[in-house]
Amino acid sequence: GASIRATTASDNAINGLLVGDGDPMTAPASGTWGSNLPYVLGANPMTVPAGVTLTLEPGTVVKPREAPTVYYGLQVNGTLVADGAGGRIYFTSLRDDTVGGDTNNDQGLTTPMAGDWKGIYFDPRSAGSLLDNVEVRYGGSSAWAYAGDAANIISRASSLTIRNSTLLESRSAGLYVSDSGVSVAIDAVRFVLNDVGVAFARGSTGFVTGSAFVSQRSAVEVDASSQPVLGGPKDDPDPLRRGYNTFACSRQWNICSASPVTVAAQDNWWGSAPPDAGKLCPGTILDSSGYLDRETGPPDGSRAPALAQLVVTRDVPSNGVRLTWEDIAPDCGYDVYRGASPDPATFGCIAGPGDVPGATFVDPAAVARPDPDYYTVYVHWQCP
Repeated sequence: GASIRATTASDNAINGLLVGDGDPMTAPASGTWGSNLPYVLGANPMTVPAGVTLTLEPGTVVKPREAPTVYYGLQVNGTLVADGAGGRIYFTSLRDDTVGGDTNNDQGLTTPMAGDWKGIYFDPRSAGSLLDNVEVRYGGSSAWAYAGDAANIISRASSLTIRNSTLLESRSAGLYVSDSGVSVAIDAVRFVLNDVGVAFARGSTGFVTGSAFVSQRSAVEVDASSQPVLGGPKDDPDPLRRGYNTFACSRQWNICSASPVTVAAQDNWWGSAPPDAGKLCPGTILDSSGYLDRETGPPDGSRAPALAQLVVTRDVPSNGVRLTWEDIAPDCGYDVYRGASPDPATFGCIAGPGDVPGATFVDPAAVARPDPDYYTVYVHWQCP
C-alpha cells in the first residue's frame, strides 16, 4: 500500500488524512496507520471488520470529522492494536489543536468539549484488542447498541486490555462495559473529568487495578447484574488483581452499585481515611477493607498513575522552583508535598489549597537548599 512520510499540511479544509466521506466505510484489509499526519474519520462509522487488524503506530493522532447532528466514531468488529509504548496515541476532537495541530484549520477559533464525537465501539465479534499508552478525549456524544451506552470507549468484546492510558472528558462514561461474559482488564488508567469513570452493565465484569479516578460525577457505576473487581487483597498471587486504585474529588459518588452482590474493592485510596460513606450511593454493598491511608506508592499507598503531569521550571522572580500541572480537580484544590528523596516517607506537605492558585505553586525556599528536592501534588485532603 501507499506510504506517506515526512509530510505536513496547512491551509486546507482538513489538515490531515481524511478516511471516508460521510457514508459508512469498512477497512478492506489489515493495515497500519502511522504518525505522520492526523487521521480524520470521515466515514460514519469507520469499521474494522471481523478478521481484520488495524494497527496504530506510536504517536498516531485520530480525530473524527464534524457535521451538524452527526457524530462520527470508530467501530471495531475485528482487532485494534494501539500500542503507544514508543509515543502516546491520541483519539480526540477535531477541534483539539493540542495534538496533531489545527486539523480543522480554524486558527483556534473553536475549542474541544465533552461530546464532540461518538467514541470507539468494540463489537461482540472483536477479539484481542489492546490500548496501551492511549489517550481518548471528548467523546460520549451518543449511544451505540443500547440506550445509555455512550462513552469514550464502549466494550462488548470478551477480550480487551486497556493499560497506561487516559480517558478524559467524556460527556457520558469514560468506559462502558456491557454484556454477560464480557470482562475488560483495566490497569494504570486515568479516568479524568468524565460524567462516569467506568460503567458496568448487563452482566459484565472486569478487573480495575492501579487506576486513578479524578473529578468524575460518579467514579464507578455497577448495575444489578454486573460484578467487577475493583481490588483484591494485597497478598493475591496475581498482582493485577490487587487494588491500589485512587478515588479523588468525585462530585457525587465514588461507587454506585445496584448489585445485590458485594463489590470487591479492597486496598484502595478513597480520597480520605477512613473512606467517606457519603460517597457511596444508597444500596451499594462494598468491601473496602484494607483501605489505604494515603495516596503514595505501594506497599502502603496507591500505585495508580500520577494525578496529573507535573512540570518543574525555575521561577525567575524568586529564583525558586515553579510547579505547574493539569487543573483537573478545581473543585477540591491541591496539596503540594516536598521530599528529600523519591521515597514517599521523606515527603511532607508544604502547601494546602489556600496557597495554591489554580494549578501552579512556587517554592521560593528551594534555592537555599543545596540538596535536590522532589515534589508531588495530590488532590486536597489533609494539608492545611
